Amino acid sequence: MAKHTRRFIPRLEAFDERCLPSVTAVQSGDTLQILGDSKANVITIQDNVVIASVTGEKGVIVTGDSQTWTFGSSVARIQVFTYGGSDTVNYNASGNRDLLRTVSIDMGANADTFNGNLDGLNVGAGVQMNVQVLGDGGGDHLNASAQNASVGASATLLIDLEGQKGKDFFSTNYSVAVDSTGSFQHFEGQ
Repeated sequence: MAKHTRRFIPRLEAFDERCLPSVTAVQSGDTLQILGDSKANVITIQDNVVIASVTGEKGVIVTGDSQTWTFGSSVARIQVFTYGGSDTVNYNASGNRDLLRTVSIDMGANADTFNGNLDGLNVGAGVQMNVQVLGDGGGDHLNASAQNASVGASATLLIDLEGQKGKDFFSTNYSVAVDSTGSFQHFEGQ
């Protein structure tokens, strides 16, 4: 009886596309953490925007390198770490801010750009709003605007732009009405 032998022919199969996101955004408790990677990331944060038209709930919308996440009103702290790469972070907040908000942004290494737009922001009575940006190595551009903003009774608005190593550039444009018991503080420098 003749013996039949099977011949093995190797084949290649294509895997499904697998891409790792370059930016991630995750909420844990009341803290929203946004992480970049070693490449140049573009992150836009829309703060205090209506996310539910029926209830009028305000929250945070994050867009990072073509991905979008939406977070509800339970966010009190926003932390951003861009790591390496020449990154751009755009932070926009306007309207009535009635809850505590602390925003801390670490731009990481390389020449990065921060654009903070708080035009028209109204920090309500007794509310504390802090925006702190740390530029690291490289010639960073740190820009902030708070035109036609206001700070209510016993409320605080703090904008702190801090460069470090490298020749950093600062651009600020403020026009803030402050209640006699409120506080507006801004710092910039290396």
